[in-house]
Amino acid sequence: MRTPATLFLLFIVGIPSDAQWVQANGPTGAGLGCLAADTIGHVYVASDSLWFRSTSNGETWESMPFSGAQWAGGKFCIGRENMVFAGTWHGISRSSTFGATWGGAALVDTAITAFHVGSDGTVYAGTAPSLPPNSWRGSIYRTTNNGVTWIQCAPSWAPTTVEAIAVTSQGTMFVAQTSHITTNGSIMRSTDAGLNWETVYECGRDTMIHALASGPDGTLFVGTTSADFGNGPGGKALRSTDNGQSWTSLHDGLPDAPVWSFLFVSSGRMLLSTVGVYTSIDNGTTWGPVNAGLPNTSVYSLANSGTALFAGTRKNGVFRIPLSDVTAVEKPPAPMPGQYELSQNYPNPFNPSATIRYGVPNRMHVTLNVFNTLGQEVALLQNGEQEAGYHEVRFDGSGLSSGVYFYRIQAGEFVQTRKLLLLR
Repeated sequence: MRTPATLFLLFIVGIPSDAQWVQANGPTGAGLGCLAADTIGHVYVASDSLWFRSTSNGETWESMPFSGAQWAGGKFCIGRENMVFAGTWHGISRSSTFGATWGGAALVDTAITAFHVGSDGTVYAGTAPSLPPNSWRGSIYRTTNNGVTWIQCAPSWAPTTVEAIAVTSQGTMFVAQTSHITTNGSIMRSTDAGLNWETVYECGRDTMIHALASGPDGTLFVGTTSADFGNGPGGKALRSTDNGQSWTSLHDGLPDAPVWSFLFVSSGRMLLSTVGVYTSIDNGTTWGPVNAGLPNTSVYSLANSGTALFAGTRKNGVFRIPLSDVTAVEKPPAPMPGQYELSQNYPNPFNPSATIRYGVPNRMHVTLNVFNTLGQEVALLQNGEQEAGYHEVRFDGSGLSSGVYFYRIQAGEFVQTRKLLLLR
């Protein structure tokens, strides 16, 4: 019998009571830390030197025909046209045949520790060169032609490993890295395609970051764990809504345990993997469990094939649940502002474009202008009736010189001005 508190939690997260994970027979391994799924039902999972694939949306699995030290490691991602990328301790291989054959080796003798696929199809690879005579140095490479060529887009950070990569829809790059001296994790940010980097978050000693993700609206999420992979202090989830400038701890409904991955699915829903799987429909503010059928163990990775969700666990293989069971409830209505709001643009500084967010509590005429330091208008971003709610506009400064600018909103009797900085 469910308690009133349990029923309330089910209502908040919107998970049907009969949602159930089932084990997908086949994949094994101490920790299945990487899952990837394409758009036609192919699923890939890796753990160290064990590699598996399913061409039937997880119904049946087969071991992939890899052998030899060159296949140690274990990272997958799916690029454009369902190109499959496999990252190992000795570089990158790719397959255009859904994993049946492999070629196109790149970044040879380089340990691949992270992948990210941007909304434009750009594939990013995080590294930690570890083969003699190399020292421990992390960096980022990217390809815009589906793996034909790769270019370095970050300095060589020493002595660090790149643990995770996220790129927002506005093009800001974030990297989670671990120092091999202090074993502490940090987040680096670049607003100019990797030319310059700054530290925006540091965990402290013996705490690492394995989960880093950007939501559809640019919200950043970070998951931490202890440096001894969950055997020490618990981890936590954090969120930033201002492009990494500040971070808030998320704990409503989450256990005190390492956070391993995030996954965004339909209807405004996101998932988080820790000791079990948790879901949120309010951008991470509150969470509820989706653990029926799962063993009480760490879930290292999540993937979405479009019809099913997959979870890679510690020592218990892969589990699967229909996507429709988790997304059956519609996204709740968007929150309405109780007062006028004009947020700081992000990113700031920016180059060449920035996003400006504002809120109005009622339907009214809204004007949003941008001025230079002489008071001359350089852009008119909004001039007309708008419904009550939150709104975003994009300011393109590609035709302007570097410097300080001001943006001003006028909505009814409300007037507010903020400063923004264009830095080339």
